[in-house]
Amino acid sequence: MTDFISQLLAAGTGSTITGGIISLLVRNYLDNRDKERDQLANDVQRLSESIRILKDERVQKIEHKIECHISDDKSQKILTIVENISNRQEKIDNTVQHLLTENAKLAANYENTYNYIDNLDKSFQMHKTQDIRLMQGGKL
Repeated sequence: MTDFISQLLAAGTGSTITGGIISLLVRNYLDNRDKERDQLANDVQRLSESIRILKDERVQKIEHKIECHISDDKSQKILTIVENISNRQEKIDNTVQHLLTENAKLAANYENTYNYIDNLDKSFQMHKTQDIRLMQGGKL
């Protein structure tokens, strides 16, 4: 029985030592996994912070470029000039249209005057011819 108890004690001691060693190995493995996970989490956090900083810098650069572009933008000034030119062109078009109308009236008046003078000239020529015939003693 003593052998049995000593074997039982030896088996219990061996199992306890084996269990303790396995427990230490598992705990060591889990501690290493926790350290690796913490290291990875820190790396992810540093990378996330670096990405945020890079994005902020990029946004600031883009904002600066936009501000420079806006300060150099002369589109409103150009639009105002184009509108002024358009208004002036419209006034010129109206004036030209008025001048064309007046020119047409003057041309018609000139044509009428020319025809009137031409008729007068023909009438005078006819009277002169008749007067010359009368003076020569001719008949009408």
